[in-house]
Amino acid sequence: MNFVAIVYFKHYWYNIPGTKSLSMWIKKIIAYMSAITGITALVLSTSKGLSKQVKVMRSGKAAGSSWWAQQRSLQGDLTAMAYLDRITKFCEPKNHIFEKPMEGEGKIDLYLYGDSYTMDIPKEAFANIDTLVFHYRYDDRGYQLNPAKKNILIIEASERFVRERFRSAALLSNLRINKPDSTAIAAAGTTAQKTAGNKPFLIADLFNPHINQNLEYHLFNYSFLVAPRQLKAVLNYKLFNRASGDVAISDDGKYLFYKMTVQQNNLCSSYDCLARNEVSTIVASLNVIYDYYKQAGFDEVYFSPVPNPASILQPGPYNNLIPLIQNNSELKMSVIDIYSNFKQVKDPAKLYRAGDTHWNNNGLQLWLRLVNDILKKESKRNTPI
Repeated sequence: MNFVAIVYFKHYWYNIPGTKSLSMWIKKIIAYMSAITGITALVLSTSKGLSKQVKVMRSGKAAGSSWWAQQRSLQGDLTAMAYLDRITKFCEPKNHIFEKPMEGEGKIDLYLYGDSYTMDIPKEAFANIDTLVFHYRYDDRGYQLNPAKKNILIIEASERFVRERFRSAALLSNLRINKPDSTAIAAAGTTAQKTAGNKPFLIADLFNPHINQNLEYHLFNYSFLVAPRQLKAVLNYKLFNRASGDVAISDDGKYLFYKMTVQQNNLCSSYDCLARNEVSTIVASLNVIYDYYKQAGFDEVYFSPVPNPASILQPGPYNNLIPLIQNNSELKMSVIDIYSNFKQVKDPAKLYRAGDTHWNNNGLQLWLRLVNDILKKESKRNTPI
């Protein structure tokens, strides 16, 4: 009966004078709006700069609880990505606690080049430091060393970024300190800058490796869509034991993993086979970085790779990237060995949040103890006068 009514209405509508042209205009408007929306989403998703600006705008205080604000979740970044906020075993709020270490006066200027694992650690959590300078990831450096202080550099990197960032001479284009003294490093850096500089901006953006995640974000990550997507995610999980999008469930069903860290053919993965001589190439790059910053005036430079959760919680097919790097006899840089310490913990589930790519307070405090032990020892050595 309903079908007959629809057919009748359609026939009646098209026989009204002018309705055919009106319908055509409506279709055209819808088509143009869809095309404009699609092109806008594509441009935003391919451009790193524009995507970053939009994310800042949609996650800031101005967004508040408006319909266009991005989805928010305090239970874990993977829980939010998979819309599994209603599955309580994956929900673990961020519980970092920072205590001031009771040890001596500040004799050290600490430079920490890190990522989301260490970006929220306050100065007060570090022992014997006078100044903390943090830079996010390994780029955009700018500083002036204090010759009256001991200057220590820690390069912290999540394991999923190590192969991408430290296996190529292209990273030397980021070595932009005030006085680059090494001819060899300057030459390598010039080559890398030419390679990156000759690539047109738009062409580089078209090959943005995060385009799928960005499209998902710009088209669907809105607060008014959270409830129905959570319901869909729960049904998908309950019926098929699957997580959505870029999230994978551990083999034992207890944790969520960032899918790229458990895929077989992905540079970010704990399970991807290492190419021949790849570790040697990474070590050579780290040695160049070490020599560069030592010549720049740093008293010591440390490398701190943080294991993917899968490397510790589900290590079966692990490619051993971190131990292969830090145990390499050619490596000049001292290593803050959090991997071996994590492996000694009887219950590794207590180190990472179940629904997040990051460590919990236990993992963080273990790393801080290692770092503070180093800082205490460094402060006891001869300090420049």
